[in-house]
Amino acid sequence: MGSDETEWSGGCACGTVRWTHPGPKTRNLLCHCDECRRGVAAGYTAVLGLPVKGLVLKGTWQDYRYTPESSRGFCPACGTRLWFRSDLWPDEVFMNIGTLDDPARYVPDRHVVTGERVCWAPVPAGSEMHEGFSVAPGETP
Repeated sequence: MGSDETEWSGGCACGTVRWTHPGPKTRNLLCHCDECRRGVAAGYTAVLGLPVKGLVLKGTWQDYRYTPESSRGFCPACGTRLWFRSDLWPDEVFMNIGTLDDPARYVPDRHVVTGERVCWAPVPAGSEMHEGFSVAPGETP
C-alpha cells in the first residue's frame, strides 16, 4: 500500500483507456447523490478526488454531459465509467474506484449527500457523514 503522495493509476475493463496521476489525492469519499447513483448504476459511488493538473489519460474515451454542470467519462469500447467532473470543482476530477489498479489503497473517509442515501445502502458505524457535500464549491478540500 502506497501513501497518498505516490502515483495513482487505473483503467477501463478492456484496457482501451489508461490513466495515471502523480498524487496527492484531494479527497476520497462515498457519494450518495442521485446523480452519482445513476451514473454508476449502484446505491452510491466511491470516488478518488485528484487535481486535474497531473492527470494523464491514454486511449480513446468519451464524455457524457450528464447535466449542464457535470460530465462523466467512459470507455466507448467496454462502457466502463471512469470519472466524474463538475463545473463546481473545475480543478478536480473524481476517478471511480472500480478503475484503480490497486483498489486496496483506497479507504473512504466520509459519506456525502447522505440526505439522498437509499435506505439499504450500508454506512459503517462511526463514519463521517455529511447531508450535503463535505467541501463547498471553491473551497480547498
